[in-house]
Amino acid sequence: MTRAGINITLLLAGATASMPVIMVGHILAENYGTLFALLTVLAGNAVLCAIGFLTVHLALKYKTTTTDTVIALGGSTLSKVFSVAMVVSMLGWFCVQCSVLVDFAHGYFPSMPHVLLTLLIGITLVLAAMGDIKRLLWLAQRLGPLLLLGCSGMFVWALSNTHVVEAKEAVAFWPSFSLVIAVNLSWVIDVPTFYRGLSSQKEGFVSIFVVMFVATTMVQALGVLLVSSYDSVGLLMSPFGVVLALSGWLINVNNLYSAVVSSQTIIKTENFARRSVLLGALALVLVCMHVSDSLVTFIEAITLGISSMGGVMAVCAIVRFRNEIALAVSWCLGLASGALSLASVLTLTGAAQVDAFLSACIFAILALYGVQLWQSQLSPKNS
Repeated sequence: MTRAGINITLLLAGATASMPVIMVGHILAENYGTLFALLTVLAGNAVLCAIGFLTVHLALKYKTTTTDTVIALGGSTLSKVFSVAMVVSMLGWFCVQCSVLVDFAHGYFPSMPHVLLTLLIGITLVLAAMGDIKRLLWLAQRLGPLLLLGCSGMFVWALSNTHVVEAKEAVAFWPSFSLVIAVNLSWVIDVPTFYRGLSSQKEGFVSIFVVMFVATTMVQALGVLLVSSYDSVGLLMSPFGVVLALSGWLINVNNLYSAVVSSQTIIKTENFARRSVLLGALALVLVCMHVSDSLVTFIEAITLGISSMGGVMAVCAIVRFRNEIALAVSWCLGLASGALSLASVLTLTGAAQVDAFLSACIFAILALYGVQLWQSQLSPKNS
């Protein structure tokens, strides 16, 4: 792998050790037992890795950001809708993750005002994200090895201090499997934003395998193993909390960077640093207003648009035929399916994001082949 490929891998693998990712394994083990949780984590991340291969293919085919890739596939109108969904979703998760970091810091500095902690942490995040991808790679070179060492130490400790947990509830495979996929589905769809500068598809495939299957599986397995030692609050405030907080800080830099890159089609300024400050300031205001908890359901609803577009992108990575109207309709139908699932009206898998992705895949395949068949039937008549 080239140096750029190694740094991208370090950047994204280092950001996997965040609380949302590790808590997936923790929740599954707590409810369904150690063995089932480990098998489900392996299966779910194998599927995410396969989706990642498809988005890496698109990233290195078009060599551009995720939003510009959507323009190439479905036109500028669809891209603007997708851009809004990406910006709102990434800023929302930025707020949620920033609140976790502030709570972690408040545990060590209880006398410091909440607003001041928020501003200090937020300013470091904005400064780190306001450069181009080279600044993120510079961070990866410094933080990646430390996070790798910290996670390895956590894993060794967990292996020697854990015991098998028995299931408390009847095994529910599909909801559990879907949960593993849902937690990282938006990130896998946004792969082109980070992977567009790599030199070859082989390098991209190796990187996504390391990040999505090896690193993410290891982190979620860590959550499985630690369930017998810590609850969620205790884990964040344990000696391992520093590793989780540092990884959470890094993933939040990635969240803000992704939001800024995605905003280029809707914010009329070419200045990347200016957009970073604008979106970062907006996010920090929301964090100071303590709206993070109420944002979660709203973010989940917005993320359905990203998941549905991911299904369309996955089909476009395999099927060569294109039709903008068919893809737009497929995206809308996938979004509707996810909304029905989120409202508990009708669900395929138990996870709304996964339902939106799968439905969009199915509708896109049917729509593209239907249009292609219709055009082939018309062509003899026209001739």
